[in-house]
Amino acid sequence: VLLCFLTGCIISLMGILNIGFLVNFISMPVISGFTNAAAIMIATSQVHTLLGIRGNSDTFIESIKVVINNIKDIKLYDTILGVSCMLVLIGLKKLPGSRKGSVGKKIMWLLSLGRNAVVVCIGILLAFGFSQFNSEPFSITGHITGGLPPFSIPPFSTVLKNETYNIGDMMAELGASVASVPLIAILESIAIAKVF
Repeated sequence: VLLCFLTGCIISLMGILNIGFLVNFISMPVISGFTNAAAIMIATSQVHTLLGIRGNSDTFIESIKVVINNIKDIKLYDTILGVSCMLVLIGLKKLPGSRKGSVGKKIMWLLSLGRNAVVVCIGILLAFGFSQFNSEPFSITGHITGGLPPFSIPPFSTVLKNETYNIGDMMAELGASVASVPLIAILESIAIAKVF
């Protein structure tokens, strides 16, 4: 939580001081490399979920280890649902629709535009349909508590294993993340902005 707070403060300070121009010195190959690495990391971190394997991983290597160590626990229905959803997403993206033209072209354009929502709704309907017959072939999230957490400032000290850590200790523990996370957030925004 402290790292997110500090990242927001640093990015806001950069905006207030108008030092966003420094981003112009980041070359396109660096942005491209960051974007590709982020895509690989995100895809790899989702493979175990796609296969219905339970487990957590924080790094690229851990993600691969989770899949390899639990390969026997692959759930067929989760895999079929995941691959089917990806194929539907790709198919809807390729629809030859247009914002202007006939009603059919407009409908195809809307389906293409809202493809993520379409796939989520299909998944919800499938899970609900199976649950009506007391069958749950898919791994579902379960109960989620509604609402947002209360607004509060992050803790500037914490107690861990009967030892109190102040802001300096916490910053030392965060290390280079205090500088790298804001940089990554800015690079992410630039990569998205340059795509559109």
